[in-house]
Amino acid sequence: MEIHKSQSSSQNWTWNGTLSGNTVSWTGNAKTSNALLPKASASAAGRSISVYTGADGPTEAQTLRYSTSGVTGGRIRYQQTAFDEFQAGDSATLQQGALFYAATATNSSFIVSARQSGHLVRGWDFDSASDATTPLANYPASNTPWAPWYQSLTADAVQ
Repeated sequence: MEIHKSQSSSQNWTWNGTLSGNTVSWTGNAKTSNALLPKASASAAGRSISVYTGADGPTEAQTLRYSTSGVTGGRIRYQQTAFDEFQAGDSATLQQGALFYAATATNSSFIVSARQSGHLVRGWDFDSASDATTPLANYPASNTPWAPWYQSLTADAVQ
């Protein structure tokens, strides 16, 4: 159920929503004398959620967060997908929960540290074999992919 206030008066309206996969079907639009539902918390079928703002680690005090019985202080944000990455020099807020990391090939300490901590790493501007790190960036990008040194560097990348 959803209750909202009319844009043009003080009248509250209600809708009934039914979830099916990623879709909500709305029915039963009607006037109601019921009060608006709480905006910062909800409970149903033995579950509850609360939403608030707060700092945690590198995040700012205005960071939107949620808590449930299984999660305390989770950040509300889009799920990270491929190559939505944390890059060397980015804010520590962006690093929190990042799956993919990236840096220029000359930032070898960043690449090695990220790889050793279990992250997938894209490095760009690999200009010579001497830019290779151990472990190597997962995605070592070069401006000269046809060069023999680069072909040798990436020969075992796909098996």
